[in-house]
Amino acid sequence: MRRPSEKFGIEALDRLLGGGIAPGSAILISSEHPATNKGAYTRYFAREQLNRDEGRVFVVDYHYPPHHFFELPKLITGPSTLESVIEANRYYLINCYGSVTYPEPFSFKNAIIDVDKPNDIAKVKYVIDKAREDACEPNERARWVFDDITNMFITVGDEGKALRFFRMIFQKIKSDDDLGIFYLDRPAHSNQFISALENMADIIINLRVKEISSIFVPHLRILKNRYYGEQLISTEVPYTFTKDGIRIQTRMLGDFEVIKKNLTLTSEHNLEILGIKYLLVPQKQYIELVQSLYERLDYDEFVKVYYEIGRVAGNEFYDYLTSFYQTDEFTRPYALLRQAGIFGSGEIIAKTFDLNKGISIIHLMNLWTFKASNPIHQEAAGFCTAILEKITGDVWDTIETKCTATGDDYCELVSSPARELGFLNLDLQKTKDQLTIDSEGSLSLMGLRMLLMPRGTLMNIIESIEDLVGEDRATEIMYHAGERMALQFAKQISERFNIEGEAIFRAYAQIVGVRGWGITEIQEADLKTGYARVTLKNSILGTSMRQKHRESDALVAGVLAGIFEFITKQKIICREVKCIAKGDAICEFVAEPLTSKPEDTIIHP
Repeated sequence: MRRPSEKFGIEALDRLLGGGIAPGSAILISSEHPATNKGAYTRYFAREQLNRDEGRVFVVDYHYPPHHFFELPKLITGPSTLESVIEANRYYLINCYGSVTYPEPFSFKNAIIDVDKPNDIAKVKYVIDKAREDACEPNERARWVFDDITNMFITVGDEGKALRFFRMIFQKIKSDDDLGIFYLDRPAHSNQFISALENMADIIINLRVKEISSIFVPHLRILKNRYYGEQLISTEVPYTFTKDGIRIQTRMLGDFEVIKKNLTLTSEHNLEILGIKYLLVPQKQYIELVQSLYERLDYDEFVKVYYEIGRVAGNEFYDYLTSFYQTDEFTRPYALLRQAGIFGSGEIIAKTFDLNKGISIIHLMNLWTFKASNPIHQEAAGFCTAILEKITGDVWDTIETKCTATGDDYCELVSSPARELGFLNLDLQKTKDQLTIDSEGSLSLMGLRMLLMPRGTLMNIIESIEDLVGEDRATEIMYHAGERMALQFAKQISERFNIEGEAIFRAYAQIVGVRGWGITEIQEADLKTGYARVTLKNSILGTSMRQKHRESDALVAGVLAGIFEFITKQKIICREVKCIAKGDAICEFVAEPLTSKPEDTIIHP
């Protein structure tokens, strides 16, 4: 089986072909309806060659008068590029349409090779051989575009002669390691002619139209790729024509029908999909296996083992797909991660994906789960890490910040280069391991001096301030104290770990989550407008002031205002709209720019 080393010129089509085209291949595109616009594929096939520094393109034309053909450069490439490749003697039109009088002015005459007897297949073959011999350097490859087999057949007038001609042309293309594309209108020919031509062709692409909701939608299907057939993905997919060209509506391995089609049982009784061995495992049994590991291992050990399993799987998944499909599509990590979704792991949604800024936030919907006190999907985190590391060449880390096992509606994976997320990847045990005290009595965590303060002490401080200055003034003091603390925190975190935007808030939420302040989550955020809605579960302040029946988290409100001020570079006011101290289930905060609300709505000035 010869491995393809050429591209058709349409990324999605190359993927359907199994990765590309072997040199020496003859490609037959057959169509059953004018709406398939089969001629539009010429542009990509020719441009793939013309965009290189070498190689020629020859168009054998029975359809258009030559000067009309050159009036349609959009079929090949842009006008300026067309002129440059013709000037460089890289593009030729073999005129089998017949003798014509060219209009004046007409600047492309030197690119036209006339055939005086286009119905004489021996003559046409001679002109084609001579054109290639005169134009191409030794070992130089060419691409051949036979504009329309049907019009050629009408000119020749005999299917037997046409088949003999194409047999010679296919052999010539193979011996020169060229590529050729041939267009065929199926309704215009006998089944015997079509069958014989398909047997000779190396690649067959069938185009047809389906009527969907009274609209004719063109569809494409790969029927054959002789030199890469073992890995060929054959499924019918729709395509559309946009201002940017042909858009094939497919995602490789994104169609479950493709997976089922390629699921095979080998003679050794192994289940395989495209060469990879698989097992069909009931989800319930898999959950029981993971839950057993979770309950029997120390949590740190569970995380380590299961995360590494995911990393190994991610590395193998990446290596196989990129070597198998040979497409630039899989240089985009999200495109790779998305493929895992059709193996039963639920829907994968990218909420934030910016490798330049070093941040990836992935939501996993409907993922398997069981009840637990800690996040459990470490395999998914390891898988995601492996893909990102393969693409970027950097060391990444991934944390599950939301998990259905702990009561969230979905799972959330936050990834960033390890140098940036290292400080986030702290559970209580790691926090304790890094908490040190020196001979002078300084308690430190990651180089920062700390105080280990009983909750009662903090509440006594707040209540003493209220006794001295009154509740309203104390609220103002605590709000501004939180704001100043947050601005300092955000500045240090941003500079130290090179993060920005929403990642700064997530750093804050992860850190305070293992220091006793409660669980902080963004519910809504628009950093451009400065609006955010944040919830705080099990607030240390709210749960301690239930008897006061009023908003009690002024310190937290100030912190949130300060963080979003640093992120958005504008003055932010944060209001507590729900509070555990008032009887609400959670504390909820709304952050907005100072100018967005009237004065009387501002609780914390």
